[in-house]
Amino acid sequence: MLLDLKLPYVMGLDVLKWIRQQPGLPAIVVILSSSKAEEDIVTAYRLGANGYLVKPPDSGKLLDMAKSIKDFWLTQNIPPPESPEKEVAADQTHRTRRETLEEIMRI
Repeated sequence: MLLDLKLPYVMGLDVLKWIRQQPGLPAIVVILSSSKAEEDIVTAYRLGANGYLVKPPDSGKLLDMAKSIKDFWLTQNIPPPESPEKEVAADQTHRTRRETLEEIMRI
């Protein structure tokens, strides 16, 4: 799951905290934010973020980052057996390239 810190009605860190309190929700949460503030980074990891990425200002670089995220988490990464991430990765392999690209473009 990609999570931004600056959401319209709630702070992303509050959402992360809530996610970590819910059984059965995705175990992988990567923060994708424009904030480089050390306090945000430290708090995100303390609350259980698996990664923290700063959005590049250029849309082309953001697209490259999105593709790298997808490649790492859904193609290269091997989740533990019987994990929700493994089910998500398996579902992703059955999608068409067009569906995947459309999803990436929405990021």
